Amino acid sequence: MKFGVAIDLKLVKGAMEINNRNFLYYAGLFSYIGFAIAIPIIGGTLLGYYIDERFGRGHIFIFVFLILGLIDGFYNMIRIALRSSGMRKKR
Repeated sequence: MKFGVAIDLKLVKGAMEINNRNFLYYAGLFSYIGFAIAIPIIGGTLLGYYIDERFGRGHIFIFVFLILGLIDGFYNMIRIALRSSGMRKKR
């Protein structure tokens, strides 16, 4: 006499496909959020460095554009998170 559970392989394959799609969706979403935060911060810092070197103003523009990059990066993160969660209506 055999003991065990009968498993329908079609159901298992369907569940694995759904899990793979969810994983890929969230992996893409998190990488998109990461780039949306990192690029404005790095870009603002580099732009501030360039302006400081060009006009010899010390380090004031690095800090100004770094702060602007941080604000923009976190604004992008919140905007993407709200859009992906469905809390914000798409225009």
